[in-house]
Amino acid sequence: MSTTLCFDFGNTRMKCAVFSSDGTFLAEQVLENDSVETIRTLLEQYHPGWSILSSVIDHNPDIETLLQTATQFHKLDHRSKVPISTPVGKPETIGADRLALVVAAVTLFPGKNNLVIGLGSAVTYNYVNKYKEFIGGGISPGMEMRLKSLQAFTAKLPLVKADWNFPLA
Repeated sequence: MSTTLCFDFGNTRMKCAVFSSDGTFLAEQVLENDSVETIRTLLEQYHPGWSILSSVIDHNPDIETLLQTATQFHKLDHRSKVPISTPVGKPETIGADRLALVVAAVTLFPGKNNLVIGLGSAVTYNYVNKYKEFIGGGISPGMEMRLKSLQAFTAKLPLVKADWNFPLA
């Protein structure tokens, strides 16, 4: 059974998810860095047949070469063949993270209008209609940026740290 390594390099964290050839989720790892050694360790551990990279940062370009050599590699970007159209003026401005979110939405909820909200360093709002057209959306500061800006641009508000440990029920 072959595996696929799915790399997600965001502004805050770099992650790798591992899937089996039938699409079963096997593992996830948060990466310390984007060094060739880090990626090589994952290749040796999982022996993937395929790999994909979604990156919104200026990552180490040598890892793309390594992944191309060791696997069937794909870098997700606006030129990728995906099941949506992007009738926006400049498709090259669509981040790989936002593209991945809307592709997941049309795959998981076909024939539906979807508003997909991504929560990370920034909050993204992404609208894809029932015809699989990514109409666009908006980007705003994420929680940490909001808290820092409130402290920096007000006279008396302290810097507050978010507490993510709270019950949902």
